[in-house]
Amino acid sequence: MRILTSILFLLTAPFAFAQDVSEKNQLGMMLGAEFIGDHSTATIPSLPVTFSSSVVFQLNFAHRLKGESTQLWIEFPSVAAPSHTVSSVNPFTPVSLATFFTTPSFRLNFRGQRSFSPWLSFGGGYALYEGSEKLATGTDNLNRYTSTGALQFGAGVDIKTKIRVWKPIGFRGEVRDFYSFDTLDFATPIRGSGQHNVVVSGGLIVRF
Repeated sequence: MRILTSILFLLTAPFAFAQDVSEKNQLGMMLGAEFIGDHSTATIPSLPVTFSSSVVFQLNFAHRLKGESTQLWIEFPSVAAPSHTVSSVNPFTPVSLATFFTTPSFRLNFRGQRSFSPWLSFGGGYALYEGSEKLATGTDNLNRYTSTGALQFGAGVDIKTKIRVWKPIGFRGEVRDFYSFDTLDFATPIRGSGQHNVVVSGGLIVRF
């Protein structure tokens, strides 16, 4: 009997252990839209420069540092928006803009063990802007790329489910503001230097 009990324990222990250990990592795959506020040129009179919204793709790896109910995570959101249209009566502006951000951040999840877990996030990192090859005049854009630092502020909610495809699957909805210290180097100078890039997205989270 003892031998049988020992065999059953050895067979079931890995499964019991897997169920008792809380997930420490998350991989988020999200889709959404990015919105950029209008600019204006530094000329007199000042001319508006506007941006369309763009589809945005986000990949986000996170690791839980501590906490059960209130959880502290370190996360690495990486966001790419490839298709902003730039419009202005000023001909010395690019006609399109692509953005990329990667900003290591700390995220605080509240009610982390519940089905619905709201959270706040803050961090900073890297921003890259890419303008079109041509300006609105049709001439070559000689300053297509701008690299700069960026801050990230975010809020959202994680939703746990019983869906399991290899690993447990959940959902997330979120809003993040990526504020860069600089913006695209326009041929005609614009007012101000920073730029808010607001990303609204949602998608799947794999927990492991």
